Amino acid sequence: MNAIIKKPVPAGVAPAAANDRGLWTKLAVFLVLVLGAALACIFIKPPVKLSEAGVVMQLPQEVLGFEGKDEPISEGERVLLPPDTEIVKKLYTSKGQERVNMEIVLSGVEHRSIHRPEICLRGQGWNVSGGQIVSVPLASGHKIDMMVLDITRQNLAPNGVSVTIPALYAYFFVSKEAETPRHWDRLAITNLDLLLHNKAHRWAYVIVMAPVTKGYMAKGKDRAQTLELIKDFLRATAPTFLKTEMSPGAAAANDSGSQAAGS
Repeated sequence: MNAIIKKPVPAGVAPAAANDRGLWTKLAVFLVLVLGAALACIFIKPPVKLSEAGVVMQLPQEVLGFEGKDEPISEGERVLLPPDTEIVKKLYTSKGQERVNMEIVLSGVEHRSIHRPEICLRGQGWNVSGGQIVSVPLASGHKIDMMVLDITRQNLAPNGVSVTIPALYAYFFVSKEAETPRHWDRLAITNLDLLLHNKAHRWAYVIVMAPVTKGYMAKGKDRAQTLELIKDFLRATAPTFLKTEMSPGAAAANDSGSQAAGS
């Protein structure tokens, strides 16, 4: 019969206590390893993968009889926005002196390129009284949901009297993989893909803005007519800058042209 050999137990330590101490030691080592792996994942990440943009940075010269004029980037935008931010903006004017502003802001790696629109508008002196999501069907069958804000600002008329200028400010966000009219949805998509896939969306912030001219311009448009004008502008311009609305060849050619111009 084989002899049973028992391990010696240190003096003054019960067998059960010795087993518990060994278990806790193994658990502590395991937790240290898990914590180390977690910290390595946080602080030793591979470079963030920047996704392709969902737009080409261009706007047409003429839209619905309105002539476009390039608007300069303000000094504040140059100072505050990251250097890899791209901006294109035009002021469109009709023969009857109606105006529509369009702008595309394209972010780079940093998230500071795009802010919550309501905050930026208030910083520019506009009051935001409400907003609604409006769907705009395109000729392709694709539908764009945009947020439309009712905004007002006090301006001085030529006679020195202060007048309230109402306007509609429509916007949406689009990347290569996603599209949303909601700022908080954009942040959620961004953070989730950064966490799970280490991928940064290159968001474009698309803006169409027009004043409600009824009451201070001959044959001016009321709110409903102004909203229809904005929707018509988006329908007319979307095929010129949204890659989902362009043929693959046209989108690639515009991308190549943009890269050549920037080199």
